[in-house]
Amino acid sequence: MRGTMMRSKHLEQLLSAYCNRELSDSDSRRVSEHLMGCPRCRAEYEQIRQGASFAGLLSKVDAPDGLWARIEQSLPGTGAGSTRTVPWFRFDLTQAPVGLLAVLLILAAFLAVAVYITRNSRNSWKVNSVAGTTLIASRPIGSEGKVSVGESIETDSNSRARLYPGNIGEVEIEPDSKLRMLQSRDNEYRLSLEHGEVKAQISAPPRLFFVDTPSAVAVDLGCAYTLDVDPEGNGHIDVTAGWVELDSDDTQSMVPAEAACITRPGSKPGTPFFEDAPQPLKDAILKFDFGPIGNRKSALDTVLAQARKRDTLTVWHLLPRVGPDDRPRVYNRLRELVPAPEGVTLEGILQLNPVMLQEWFLEIQPAWFE
Repeated sequence: MRGTMMRSKHLEQLLSAYCNRELSDSDSRRVSEHLMGCPRCRAEYEQIRQGASFAGLLSKVDAPDGLWARIEQSLPGTGAGSTRTVPWFRFDLTQAPVGLLAVLLILAAFLAVAVYITRNSRNSWKVNSVAGTTLIASRPIGSEGKVSVGESIETDSNSRARLYPGNIGEVEIEPDSKLRMLQSRDNEYRLSLEHGEVKAQISAPPRLFFVDTPSAVAVDLGCAYTLDVDPEGNGHIDVTAGWVELDSDDTQSMVPAEAACITRPGSKPGTPFFEDAPQPLKDAILKFDFGPIGNRKSALDTVLAQARKRDTLTVWHLLPRVGPDDRPRVYNRLRELVPAPEGVTLEGILQLNPVMLQEWFLEIQPAWFE
């Protein structure tokens, strides 16, 4: 089965290049999708990413002339006339000349300053005013400005702006929008969209760029998307490339390219659906997710009846969202559209076995773009 092949063919040899953004767009997308379903490669990737983050804090510094010669002279057994080789790890700093210790202290201080400057330079992002007047921290900017952690960016009905979060991509800020910069560090670039619309194009490893909204967190998995939030905090996301994960408490919605998802404050993220899904299905999903509890059963009936093979994205997401009595119906409909992989059983799905759910999720993906 396809799901088994995807899991057995690991991509360790591509992870370093992926982390350093050295792959082509197609290979980068392939690795990103593989990491979603492969715990082994994901764990190895996290180790590579953390190592690269630590290494990125270090700056190259030229050693002063003659430093190595003075270090060699301070090593026991390496003076004039000595023929005995002493391992470097027996170096005793307490016997080092005062001048050498001073040099080492200066180098340490220089490195600390370099790290401090590097970290703080990441705490501000460039903002270009594309049209009208853009405000940063309630102050108008010219054609270009900088936003720092804790500051907000605002556009009115006649203005638009472009934000560059580090070097991982760009965010178009549409009119009548307000967002705040929450975090900027090696493993987290985070914004909060209070209201308005943004269009993000991110080229970075998964789970690096986040946008908080009043109803969910949009977690970038290497993608492009449009996210809007109305004055009441209701959200809508359209993904045009890659994947976005919408998180809220213990519920996640995985939204691939050409799909959308709706969120509401105080509710779990909605069930994702493809934009070309039948309109009755989309209307029913809205009722199922956010309508009165008494209407959920009839809404579920409509979704299952209207679902095409491509709509297995929606049907799969319903498995953990329906009650135990309705779960067998969802299981049977999903199996009619795309047969369950070998080893995935009704009993396991009724218990929401995470491994079985993930295996089936991998199995249904090819049907979305046939």
